[in-house]
Amino acid sequence: MRLSLAVLLVLLAVWQQSQPPTPTPGKPIRKPESVSSGKSKEAESDHAPTEPPVAVGQSNTPPCDKRAADRSSEQGNKSTQDHWITWFTGVLAVVAVFQFGAMIAQFVAARRQAEYLRSAERAHIDLDFVGNKEVFTVMIANYGKSIANIVEYRFSHAVYALGVVDLSVGNASTIFEDVLPMNQVLPPTGPKEFWSFDIKNIFTEETRKNAPRVVLRGLTVYIDIFGKTHETEVLFESHGPTLKNLPEYNRYT
Repeated sequence: MRLSLAVLLVLLAVWQQSQPPTPTPGKPIRKPESVSSGKSKEAESDHAPTEPPVAVGQSNTPPCDKRAADRSSEQGNKSTQDHWITWFTGVLAVVAVFQFGAMIAQFVAARRQAEYLRSAERAHIDLDFVGNKEVFTVMIANYGKSIANIVEYRFSHAVYALGVVDLSVGNASTIFEDVLPMNQVLPPTGPKEFWSFDIKNIFTEETRKNAPRVVLRGLTVYIDIFGKTHETEVLFESHGPTLKNLPEYNRYT
Protein backbone atom coordinates (compact mmCIF):
# COMPACT_ATOMS: atom_id res chain seq x y z
CA MET A 1 0.00 0.00 0.00
CA ARG A 2 2.74 2.39 0.90
CA LEU A 3 4.64 1.44 -2.26
CA SER A 4 1.62 2.16 -4.48
CA LEU A 5 1.12 5.54 -2.87
CA ALA A 6 4.78 6.46 -3.43
CA VAL A 7 4.61 5.43 -7.11
CA LEU A 8 1.44 7.55 -7.53
CA LEU A 9 3.12 10.61 -6.03
CA VAL A 10 6.13 10.21 -8.33
CA LEU A 11 3.90 9.92 -11.40
CA LEU A 12 1.95 12.99 -10.31
CA ALA A 13 5.15 15.00 -9.89
CA VAL A 14 6.41 13.98 -13.34
CA TRP A 15 3.07 14.89 -14.96
CA GLN A 16 3.11 18.35 -13.32
CA GLN A 17 6.63 19.05 -14.62
CA SER A 18 5.62 18.06 -18.16
CA GLN A 19 2.71 20.54 -18.25
CA PRO A 20 3.44 24.10 -19.70
CA PRO A 21 3.41 26.92 -17.21
CA THR A 22 0.18 28.90 -16.94
CA PRO A 23 0.61 32.54 -18.05
CA THR A 24 0.24 35.10 -15.39
CA PRO A 25 -1.82 38.19 -16.37
CA GLY A 26 0.44 41.16 -17.11
CA LYS A 27 3.61 39.03 -17.09
CA PRO A 28 5.19 37.77 -20.36
CA ILE A 29 6.04 34.11 -20.78
CA ARG A 30 9.74 33.35 -20.95
CA LYS A 31 10.76 30.66 -23.35
CA PRO A 32 13.34 28.15 -22.25
CA GLU A 33 16.80 29.06 -23.31
CA SER A 34 18.62 26.77 -25.63
CA VAL A 35 21.74 25.37 -24.18
CA SER A 36 22.91 23.71 -27.32
CA SER A 37 25.11 26.57 -28.52
CA GLY A 38 25.45 30.42 -28.44
CA LYS A 39 24.65 30.82 -32.16
CA SER A 40 20.90 30.67 -31.64
CA LYS A 41 21.01 33.71 -29.36
CA GLU A 42 23.00 35.71 -31.94
CA ALA A 43 20.55 34.74 -34.69
CA GLU A 44 17.63 35.76 -32.53
CA SER A 45 19.32 39.09 -31.77
CA ASP A 46 19.90 39.69 -35.52
CA HIS A 47 16.28 39.03 -36.38
CA ALA A 48 14.89 40.92 -33.41
CA PRO A 49 13.00 44.11 -34.33
CA THR A 50 14.77 47.38 -33.54
CA GLU A 51 11.59 49.30 -32.94
CA PRO A 52 10.19 49.37 -29.43
CA PRO A 53 7.21 47.15 -28.80
CA VAL A 54 3.84 48.66 -29.30
CA ALA A 55 1.49 48.42 -26.41
CA VAL A 56 -1.79 46.65 -26.88
CA GLY A 57 -4.43 49.01 -28.25
CA GLN A 58 -1.82 51.58 -29.37
CA SER A 59 -1.40 52.44 -33.13
CA ASN A 60 1.33 54.25 -35.09
CA THR A 61 -1.31 56.13 -37.09
CA PRO A 62 -1.77 59.68 -35.70
CA PRO A 63 -5.24 60.58 -34.50
CA CYS A 64 -7.73 62.13 -36.96
CA ASP A 65 -7.73 65.46 -35.12
CA LYS A 66 -3.95 65.74 -35.40
CA ARG A 67 -3.98 64.92 -39.12
CA ALA A 68 -6.71 67.48 -39.71
CA ALA A 69 -4.74 70.09 -37.78
CA ASP A 70 -1.57 69.33 -39.77
CA ARG A 71 -3.52 69.57 -43.05
CA SER A 72 -5.11 72.87 -42.00
CA SER A 73 -1.69 74.24 -41.04
CA GLU A 74 -0.22 73.26 -44.41
CA GLN A 75 -3.15 74.85 -46.25
CA GLY A 76 -2.76 78.02 -44.19
CA ASN A 77 0.95 78.25 -44.99
CA LYS A 78 0.26 77.69 -48.70
CA SER A 79 -2.49 80.32 -48.70
CA THR A 80 -0.11 82.82 -47.05
CA GLN A 81 2.60 82.11 -49.62
CA ASP A 82 0.11 82.50 -52.50
CA HIS A 83 -1.06 85.81 -51.00
CA TRP A 84 2.47 87.20 -50.81
CA ILE A 85 3.28 86.00 -54.33
CA THR A 86 0.13 87.69 -55.70
CA TRP A 87 0.90 90.90 -53.83
CA PHE A 88 4.51 90.96 -55.02
CA THR A 89 3.43 90.31 -58.63
CA GLY A 90 0.96 93.18 -58.43
CA VAL A 91 3.64 95.52 -57.09
CA LEU A 92 5.97 94.52 -59.94
CA ALA A 93 3.20 95.17 -62.47
CA VAL A 94 2.52 98.64 -61.04
CA VAL A 95 6.24 99.46 -61.04
CA ALA A 96 6.51 98.28 -64.65
CA VAL A 97 3.58 100.51 -65.68
CA PHE A 98 5.16 103.52 -63.98
CA GLN A 99 8.51 102.79 -65.61
CA PHE A 100 6.85 102.50 -69.02
CA GLY A 101 5.04 105.80 -68.48
CA ALA A 102 8.29 107.45 -67.38
CA MET A 103 10.03 106.16 -70.52
CA ILE A 104 7.26 107.59 -72.72
CA ALA A 105 7.42 110.93 -70.88
CA GLN A 106 11.20 111.03 -71.30
CA PHE A 107 10.87 110.18 -74.98
CA VAL A 108 8.28 112.95 -75.53
CA ALA A 109 10.37 115.45 -73.57
CA ALA A 110 13.51 114.54 -75.52
CA ARG A 111 11.63 114.86 -78.81
CA ARG A 112 10.25 118.27 -77.85
CA GLN A 113 13.68 119.41 -76.74
CA ALA A 114 15.14 118.29 -80.05
CA GLU A 115 12.41 120.17 -81.91
CA TYR A 116 13.07 123.31 -79.85
CA LEU A 117 16.79 123.05 -80.58
CA ARG A 118 16.18 122.58 -84.30
CA SER A 119 13.75 125.49 -84.33
CA ALA A 120 16.27 127.69 -82.53
CA GLU A 121 19.10 126.79 -84.88
CA ARG A 122 17.30 126.67 -88.23
CA ALA A 123 16.57 129.51 -90.64
CA HIS A 124 13.39 131.63 -90.37
CA ILE A 125 12.43 133.52 -93.52
CA ASP A 126 10.13 136.54 -93.62
CA LEU A 127 8.79 138.67 -96.48
CA ASP A 128 7.75 142.30 -96.63
CA PHE A 129 6.50 144.71 -99.29
CA VAL A 130 8.09 148.11 -98.76
CA GLY A 131 7.37 151.25 -100.81
CA ASN A 132 5.00 154.09 -101.54
CA LYS A 133 3.44 155.82 -104.50
CA GLU A 134 2.72 152.59 -106.35
CA VAL A 135 6.32 151.30 -106.49
CA PHE A 136 7.12 148.54 -104.02
CA THR A 137 10.12 146.35 -103.28
CA VAL A 138 9.89 142.78 -102.05
CA MET A 139 12.20 142.42 -99.06
CA ILE A 140 13.34 139.02 -97.85
CA ALA A 141 15.20 138.35 -94.59
CA ASN A 142 16.59 135.37 -92.69
CA TYR A 143 16.10 135.89 -88.95
CA GLY A 144 17.39 132.46 -87.98
CA LYS A 145 20.85 131.22 -86.96
CA SER A 146 21.73 129.21 -90.05
CA ILE A 147 21.51 129.45 -93.81
CA ALA A 148 18.38 128.84 -95.87
CA ASN A 149 18.23 127.46 -99.37
CA ILE A 150 15.40 129.27 -101.18
CA VAL A 151 14.01 126.97 -103.87
CA GLU A 152 10.88 128.82 -105.01
CA TYR A 153 9.16 132.21 -104.95
CA ARG A 154 5.56 132.97 -105.88
CA PHE A 155 3.93 136.34 -106.41
CA SER A 156 0.19 136.68 -107.04
CA HIS A 157 -2.44 139.43 -107.14
CA ALA A 158 -6.15 138.74 -106.99
CA VAL A 159 -9.52 140.47 -106.77
CA TYR A 160 -12.07 139.28 -104.24
CA ALA A 161 -15.76 140.08 -103.92
CA LEU A 162 -16.88 142.28 -101.06
CA GLY A 163 -17.48 140.38 -97.81
CA VAL A 164 -15.25 137.41 -98.67
CA VAL A 165 -13.43 136.27 -95.55
CA ASP A 166 -11.49 133.31 -96.95
CA LEU A 167 -8.73 134.83 -99.08
CA SER A 168 -7.51 131.54 -100.50
CA VAL A 169 -6.62 131.36 -104.17
CA GLY A 170 -9.76 129.40 -105.03
CA ASN A 171 -12.10 132.15 -103.76
CA ALA A 172 -10.64 134.93 -105.92
CA SER A 173 -12.71 136.44 -108.73
CA THR A 174 -9.63 136.99 -110.86
CA ILE A 175 -6.05 136.07 -110.07
CA PHE A 176 -2.63 136.21 -111.64
CA GLU A 177 0.25 134.20 -110.22
CA ASP A 178 3.92 134.19 -111.19
CA VAL A 179 6.12 131.26 -110.06
CA LEU A 180 9.88 131.71 -110.01
CA PRO A 181 11.96 128.55 -109.34
CA MET A 182 15.34 129.37 -107.85
CA ASN A 183 18.27 128.02 -105.88
CA GLN A 184 19.61 130.78 -103.71
CA VAL A 185 21.39 130.47 -100.38
CA LEU A 186 20.41 133.14 -97.91
CA PRO A 187 22.62 133.56 -94.82
CA PRO A 188 21.21 134.83 -91.51
CA THR A 189 21.35 138.55 -92.28
CA GLY A 190 18.97 141.51 -92.25
CA PRO A 191 16.36 142.29 -94.94
CA LYS A 192 17.61 142.28 -98.51
CA GLU A 193 15.95 143.57 -101.66
CA PHE A 194 14.59 140.73 -103.69
CA TRP A 195 12.82 142.44 -106.56
CA SER A 196 10.58 145.46 -107.18
CA PHE A 197 7.25 145.92 -108.95
CA ASP A 198 5.01 148.82 -109.98
CA ILE A 199 1.45 148.34 -108.89
CA LYS A 200 0.25 150.35 -111.92
CA ASN A 201 1.54 147.56 -114.13
CA ILE A 202 -0.53 145.08 -112.18
CA PHE A 203 -3.86 146.87 -111.81
CA THR A 204 -5.20 149.78 -113.73
CA GLU A 205 -6.31 152.79 -111.77
CA GLU A 206 -9.93 152.07 -112.64
CA THR A 207 -9.61 148.49 -111.39
CA ARG A 208 -8.11 149.61 -108.13
CA LYS A 209 -10.88 152.16 -107.60
CA ASN A 210 -13.83 149.95 -108.56
CA ALA A 211 -12.61 146.53 -107.35
CA PRO A 212 -14.15 145.54 -104.01
CA ARG A 213 -10.92 144.07 -102.66
CA VAL A 214 -7.46 143.78 -104.21
CA VAL A 215 -4.94 141.46 -102.49
CA LEU A 216 -1.26 140.85 -103.25
CA ARG A 217 0.44 137.68 -102.03
CA GLY A 218 4.08 136.70 -101.68
CA LEU A 219 5.22 133.13 -100.90
CA THR A 220 8.68 131.63 -100.57
CA VAL A 221 9.69 127.96 -100.17
CA TYR A 222 13.04 127.18 -98.52
CA ILE A 223 15.00 124.28 -96.97
CA ASP A 224 16.83 124.55 -93.65
CA ILE A 225 20.12 122.91 -92.64
CA PHE A 226 18.25 119.88 -91.26
CA GLY A 227 16.70 119.14 -94.67
CA LYS A 228 13.19 120.26 -93.70
CA THR A 229 11.05 122.24 -96.14
CA HIS A 230 9.28 125.38 -94.91
CA GLU A 231 7.02 128.04 -96.38
CA THR A 232 6.46 131.72 -95.62
CA GLU A 233 3.40 133.44 -97.04
CA VAL A 234 2.35 137.09 -96.53
CA LEU A 235 -0.73 138.97 -97.77
CA PHE A 236 -1.20 142.70 -98.42
CA GLU A 237 -4.37 144.54 -99.33
CA SER A 238 -4.23 147.49 -101.75
CA HIS A 239 -5.70 150.76 -100.60
CA GLY A 240 -4.99 153.24 -103.37
CA PRO A 241 -1.28 154.05 -103.38
CA THR A 242 -0.55 152.10 -100.18
CA LEU A 243 -0.48 148.46 -99.13
CA LYS A 244 -1.75 147.18 -95.80
CA ASN A 245 -0.41 143.98 -94.32
CA LEU A 246 -2.96 141.34 -93.26
CA PRO A 247 -1.19 139.52 -90.38
CA GLU A 248 -4.18 137.28 -89.65
CA TYR A 249 -3.64 135.62 -93.05
CA ASN A 250 0.16 135.33 -92.92
CA ARG A 251 1.54 131.80 -92.65
CA TYR A 252 4.89 130.51 -91.36
CA THR A 253 5.87 126.84 -91.30
